[in-house]
Amino acid sequence: MRTKTVIALAALLCGLLMVGGGVWAMTSTNYAINWDVIGGGGEPASSANYTARGTIGQPAAETSFSTNYQLGSGYWQEIAAPPTNQPPTAYIDSITPDPATQGVDTVSFTGHGTDPDGSVVAYNWRSSIDGQLSTSSSFTQAASDLSVGTHTIYFKVQDDEGAWSTEDAEDVTILPSEGDILAYYRGLGSDTNVVETMDLLKAINDWANGTIPPSFSQAITTMQLLQLISEWAVGP
Repeated sequence: MRTKTVIALAALLCGLLMVGGGVWAMTSTNYAINWDVIGGGGEPASSANYTARGTIGQPAAETSFSTNYQLGSGYWQEIAAPPTNQPPTAYIDSITPDPATQGVDTVSFTGHGTDPDGSVVAYNWRSSIDGQLSTSSSFTQAASDLSVGTHTIYFKVQDDEGAWSTEDAEDVTILPSEGDILAYYRGLGSDTNVVETMDLLKAINDWANGTIPPSFSQAITTMQLLQLISEWAVGP
């Protein structure tokens, strides 16, 4: 008798739900889904990240969409997210010669880039001293057009999705014209056209201590010192 009573009460409850058109709601921070029984609403329920349109007891009238999910025939179906763009990679192949002398050398810059899911469409070279250099993958520039000193050269590439690579970096040293610094030491003595003993001693001392002469950006190099020694040995 008790079993029959329980069954009857359950049947009555289901009947009231189906006829009365009540609404059950489930909500949270990211979800809000309202299930309507026959005779009830059927309007969409939504939240910041999801939207649902469905009514218990009757088929879904259409497929509903949100940013990442769609509801079709009453079931949530995940939509595959679009692939994430992979950034390209930049490579400096060479910067030669290094060091390069102003008035003598032309510096060649060569680089390339790769992109795992597209193509490389743009390039950028810059110097830590002189700033922007070029937007080509490879180029040449007279050493005289670069400032004296040790440059850190940065190179990056851009892919067809607009993403830039991290910068590859390499150093190159630009030397002043040998004639300029040699003329400085020749000019220390009484005869500016020859290398006198006092000129040579000063050059040797500066070379040994790394002393930079006034108006120059670096000390005399070994090759420049050897040139002065050769001129001194020959004499006037």
